[in-house]
Amino acid sequence: MEEHEIIVQQSPSATAPTTTPTETQTQTQRRPLRRNAAACERCRRRKQKVTIPIIILLTINHADYLGQNPSCQCQTLKERIRDLESQLETLRAERRRDNALPGLSHQFYQGQSNPPPQADQDITYHGRILRPTFTESNGGSVLRQALRGSPWQLWAGDPDSQTPPRPTTDFDDPPIVPDCEALVEIFFTNRWPQLPFLHKPIFIQNDFLPLTRGESGHSLSSFRVNMVLAIATAETNSKHLSQQQHTHRAFFQAAIKDLTTVLSADDLDCIQCLLLLCLYGTNEPQSVNIWYTLGLALRIGLGMDLHREETSGTGQSLLSREMTRRIFWCIYTLDRSMSIAMGRPLGINDSDITIPFPEQLTDEQLCSTEVVSNFIQNPKDMSTFLHVIKLRQINAAIYMSLHAASASASNDCDSLDALRETHYTDLNTWLVTAPRYGPASGVAMLQTAEWFQIAYHYAVISLYRPSRVFPVSNISSLRLCADSAISLISCYNTLYAKNRISYTFVALNSLFMAAVTMLYALRSSPVIRGELSKGIAKANIDMCQRLLRDVSSGHSVGEQCAMVVRRLGEATIDVFDREQSFNDDTDTEFMSWFGLKLQKMQNPETGQQVTPSIDMPWNDLFVVGFDGFDAGNSSHLEFIV
Repeated sequence: MEEHEIIVQQSPSATAPTTTPTETQTQTQRRPLRRNAAACERCRRRKQKVTIPIIILLTINHADYLGQNPSCQCQTLKERIRDLESQLETLRAERRRDNALPGLSHQFYQGQSNPPPQADQDITYHGRILRPTFTESNGGSVLRQALRGSPWQLWAGDPDSQTPPRPTTDFDDPPIVPDCEALVEIFFTNRWPQLPFLHKPIFIQNDFLPLTRGESGHSLSSFRVNMVLAIATAETNSKHLSQQQHTHRAFFQAAIKDLTTVLSADDLDCIQCLLLLCLYGTNEPQSVNIWYTLGLALRIGLGMDLHREETSGTGQSLLSREMTRRIFWCIYTLDRSMSIAMGRPLGINDSDITIPFPEQLTDEQLCSTEVVSNFIQNPKDMSTFLHVIKLRQINAAIYMSLHAASASASNDCDSLDALRETHYTDLNTWLVTAPRYGPASGVAMLQTAEWFQIAYHYAVISLYRPSRVFPVSNISSLRLCADSAISLISCYNTLYAKNRISYTFVALNSLFMAAVTMLYALRSSPVIRGELSKGIAKANIDMCQRLLRDVSSGHSVGEQCAMVVRRLGEATIDVFDREQSFNDDTDTEFMSWFGLKLQKMQNPETGQQVTPSIDMPWNDLFVVGFDGFDAGNSSHLEFIV
């Protein structure tokens, strides 16, 4: 009994303490220790006999519970997982099949599983892309700033953009937070319809979502997302997203850290990124050298023969073919807009282009197998973009025939009138066929009826203003210029009343030039002054000043434009009180905004009978057209803008 009691007392110890070899040898020689080990083994066996049935019973009961509980959807979820896995495999197979086709961009079909190698973050870009578009030094040009048109005079001295941006690491990158989804929608609603060079579903899936999840996407995902957010933030109305009002520069700084990666990317990817920079530059022309950046994108595209129809091979998928066309025509429309605004040569002639227009499809339709073009115009399809392309073709024809540097003065008034009439008919046809989406569509400013009116009237001003080909304006041309200028200003006022104004430097420049054109027509012709009262003219001038400040979205250049209009407006109002005005200083400043130089006449009688309805000082300005520029001779005039 005593021995048994000793064994029971020692049996609960299942694990012997750590001992030295000497102690172990001593213990193995003791018989009670072997009996304890045997007892412990018997205990473990008895425990296993009891535990295993309990576990089995609990498992069975738990399974019965899951099957009886109506809130449990395990089987449904398992089937859903199998369906999703099947869809994923199908999509991967389609992507692998499309990736084998020639001429496709990595952005369109790059797999998430094997992202390209990331660029060295220590490499910083210090090239011409980040230089200002308009410089006070004229960029080495021999032309005086006054002869280069209004953009240089307005933006070259803009205090808001004296220092061009440079990539810096002094601040943390702005976080990609869920609120950024609203900014992405702003971009694709406000800016995408006129320049649809990004495919929204692919951008969301391959670029935006991986960054929001903290995953590694494409090597250009960070650049594209930050540029889209920068552009959208610049578009944001402070009443809607006030917290994003001043962050577009931070997003831009975060994006340009990857400029070296952009320039080393595949051609189509590089072009898309360069177009994003140009689009941002339309809001901040001194942060991006739009002329250089757009020219680089155009040259890369021409090197790929994007302008040739033969590049649209039958082996390409619908998505690849249509995105290639969209990218080229985006380059085309931007080139036409910027070249005309800056008075510089067009990047490519229309006669060299054979690639067709994009189909009138939405982004979602490009991903489907069976596609039918939309007969009803949709704000999310290509209807707006196609109409913009046609407008830029008309703009280019007017520019090349009347305002290009190669154009020379013509004495054949009949042929000029016929040319103008042809362009005027094309513009009227374009306006009549403009898309009409309706107020319920929630369209952006660039898709409204007022914007199409603005584009039409600005083209009419360009058509009938004094030009290189015919520098003398008659009363009918002045009346058309005055009417279109006032109508353009009224359309901007309507958009402002609806809170639909979106700032770009091109929009601000068009409004400013419309104001100057209106004042030019009033100051030039007593007939036109007689058609407007002094009070109405003053009200129009006041409205122009207010709109210039509001459209500029807080930029100091808007205040500068308003001050110029106020000064020239006061000089114009004074003309209502007398028949003629002889003020060379005012007229010289007036003409400088058009890129014109005041010419002093040696014979006062010259040109008096050319346009009897125009005051003498204005006749003097348009007697001799510009034919070459001599830096030491200011007796010529040039009309660039």
